[in-house]
Amino acid sequence: MGNVIGLTQDMSSWPKHFSQADLVVEAVLEDLNLKHAVIKETEQYIPEHCVFATNTSALPIAEIAKASKRPENIIGMHYFSPVDKMPLLEIIPHEGTSEKTIATAYDVGLRQGKTTILVKDVPGFYVNRSLGPYMSEVMDLVMDGADPLRVDKALKTFGFPVGPINLADEVGIDVAGHVQSFLGDNLGVRMSSPHKNASTILPKMMEKGLLGKKSGKGFFEYVFVVVVVLTSPSLLQSSHISMIPINQINKTLAQIRQERKTKRCECRSTETCG
Repeated sequence: MGNVIGLTQDMSSWPKHFSQADLVVEAVLEDLNLKHAVIKETEQYIPEHCVFATNTSALPIAEIAKASKRPENIIGMHYFSPVDKMPLLEIIPHEGTSEKTIATAYDVGLRQGKTTILVKDVPGFYVNRSLGPYMSEVMDLVMDGADPLRVDKALKTFGFPVGPINLADEVGIDVAGHVQSFLGDNLGVRMSSPHKNASTILPKMMEKGLLGKKSGKGFFEYVFVVVVVLTSPSLLQSSHISMIPINQINKTLAQIRQERKTKRCECRSTETCG
């Protein structure tokens, strides 16, 4: 950790540090124009050999690379939330990514202690291509009135490391909503739902500012709790901050369910639900 230097864009020294970088990992919002802007600005300062890795849940790496002067140095490195607990790392080259760039990204992942896999640049990559339909089914359960907390507990008991509702809050409702929309457009019937408005849950939550753990409220409500341990009345030994889910946002979900009455239907992608 001795070589870790904290930088912000307000510090005049950050271009100097970037000029010495061998690899940069970008993790801005899931917006193609924003990622293009970051690539163009960053490439003004990084050396020609520097690998530019983008952390994206769904955006095509080939599309992101179009903004680069050196597209052979562009690669996807998709980390999973929470990053300190989830070991998997997807390495996603596009067709123009060089072998050296792939090797560099893979090596960094292994050095970070990640379970590193090389995947194709297709919608959803590997994990979200599998996770998307699973999360769509979860939204169906919620639309049918299932308690989000019970859904999470049931799937953790089954063996999943994190419940799907908690996962959505961890990742961010806005990010999950973008991935849901993108996969829906690209995977078609695999992401379809028997509920007409199951896909509106995440967008409606976004409208209400319920973005998950980062905003303090999502499917669950979160509170910062400071625990202070004293060895004497005047000596602070340690402290830490925890985020604790204390209540489901049942009222919001009920409102979303009622905005448009839904009913089960047997139709598929070629029909219209009544």
